[in-house]
Amino acid sequence: MVTGADLLAALKKASIRPVSVAGLDAHVRGVTGAERTLIIERARAGSPLQANELCAMCLCDEQGAPLFTAEQAADLDQADGGCLERLGSEILSASGLLPQAEAEAAKN
Repeated sequence: MVTGADLLAALKKASIRPVSVAGLDAHVRGVTGAERTLIIERARAGSPLQANELCAMCLCDEQGAPLFTAEQAADLDQADGGCLERLGSEILSASGLLPQAEAEAAKN
């Protein structure tokens, strides 16, 4: 029988996907409900989340443990912008926040 704890643990790992960036294998995860709310609120306030902030939030190991703290987002701001944008797109796709991700979800 499935418990609430089992389901919550599975949901936390459901959006984790491998990515390759700068010759390294890493993982990203989709945003949580609370993070989605933050993204929307920041966008509405005219201060959208930057790619480095999104990457710091959602780059993780294969179990979903974060690789960076919020304070380290500024360090990521020094990274290659193209890589950050690609990682950001992967994160938004894993979160169902891109039009093509929504279309794929509608098929299932």
